[in-house]
Amino acid sequence: MDRPFKCNVGACKCCCPCCYQQMSMTSGGQPIGEIKEQCWCCVPRFIAYDGKGNPLYQMHSPTCCCG
Repeated sequence: MDRPFKCNVGACKCCCPCCYQQMSMTSGGQPIGEIKEQCWCCVPRFIAYDGKGNPLYQMHSPTCCCG
């Protein structure tokens, strides 16, 4: 698993997409999946992808990250 460090610089990530979280998984050097964070109207959403980059699942919280 590879998860680069990304730090949120403000109250809302929507204005700085460089802070979105992501993690990739490999097995024997071959990609097997990835999870990437996206944002829509300040509500974070995570999308899980398979090893070929096809979206499998969407996960999101029901509230705004700003409170």
